Amino acid sequence: ILHGGDGRVAGDGRAAGDGPRPASTPRRRARTGSSQRFDPKDNRRIQTARSVRAVFAVLDDMQENGIPPNVVQVNMAVTKIGRMRDGSRPAVELLRLASERYGVTPNTITYSAA
Repeated sequence: ILHGGDGRVAGDGRAAGDGPRPASTPRRRARTGSSQRFDPKDNRRIQTARSVRAVFAVLDDMQENGIPPNVVQVNMAVTKIGRMRDGSRPAVELLRLASERYGVTPNTITYSAA
């Protein structure tokens, strides 16, 4: 942390009086296409599922209701299943099925979650 000549420190690490804070680069917003829509209640349903079967039921229900799970929700499901007793095999199975069953291409985070 830099200190100004009078001992003050700016909250962003600059010395007090060093001039204006540099403009941050704008973040890209996610597209709002149909593949980006989701119901936050589905996230909670994945988190509170108590069995492998229940997690798959939530994902299948989402698919049947016309808003298939996105990659974040599949990541959540893989993590949830992987932490269950004897869940490593079903978690890997979900990785294998994600693309063909739900149209989700697993990413690095998905593979790390398994």
